[in-house]
Amino acid sequence: MKFYIIILLAIFTASCNTQNEVEYLTKKQVERDLSILDEILKNKSSYQGLNGFDYSKDFKEYIKTFEKNTITQFDFGLFLAKTVGKIGDRHSYIKGYKPKDSLFLNMAFAPFKDKVLVVDYDREQKRYKFWNPDFPYLHSINNIPVEQILSK
Repeated sequence: MKFYIIILLAIFTASCNTQNEVEYLTKKQVERDLSILDEILKNKSSYQGLNGFDYSKDFKEYIKTFEKNTITQFDFGLFLAKTVGKIGDRHSYIKGYKPKDSLFLNMAFAPFKDKVLVVDYDREQKRYKFWNPDFPYLHSINNIPVEQILSK
């Protein structure tokens, strides 16, 4: 019986270790993925180009930053997520990528007269309402003033 328990623990431990292994992409794989994304953005994205952000410059600069011939999937996913954010498309996301230690906020933010409103969607009334009517504006995130965040 001990023998079976030891084998079971060994298999379990081995499977846990493989889940924690870092996966790498080669520079060629990243270049191919960026080429595919470039085609998608050119032909299907209605947001690309609206705010003047030139994602192709970021792609070229990113390729230049390769110190080795490989990069982790996580780092590449982070770059893609930031790039999509700079394009301004809030409906798109990077499939299979989840940032580590991500903080989820269950409310939405809306610009209003040089301030930021904090709102929540009321499903019954099918409209947005103030998240906290007594304090409708966002002042800071993690003690960083909103003005400082917005300036970036």
